[in-house]
Amino acid sequence: MNQVDLFQSMSPFNPQKTNQNPDPCSGATGTAQIPMDACHGSFPQYDMTVGTHNLSVNGTDWNVPVYEYRDQNNNVVLVVNGTLSETVTSLSASTPALSNTYQAVFTITYTFRNRSYTYSLTSIRTSDI
Repeated sequence: MNQVDLFQSMSPFNPQKTNQNPDPCSGATGTAQIPMDACHGSFPQYDMTVGTHNLSVNGTDWNVPVYEYRDQNNNVVLVVNGTLSETVTSLSASTPALSNTYQAVFTITYTFRNRSYTYSLTSIRTSDI
């Protein structure tokens, strides 16, 4: 849910425009006004560009805490970690009436007690202008 909220609220989100000012992390100019975390190198915390991306919640690894419980045998707190991925597609290409409209599917996968689980949320967003 946090990633959906971030996708809905991060600005500027204007795919039809380009940035005139250099990106504070990468220094790139002339890129589309689509938010992307260039500060954390291999572990981005958000990336709203088209494609499939793994996301980090802390910028230092791919582990996303899904569930935390206390082991009854030794009173140790155990954390079940998962992997969070995001697939962003432009709906403009398939439906011209939806210009500058993007869809994001956020998927968390994890294993708990030798069973694999997958949970997905989907959101759409249009340009801010």
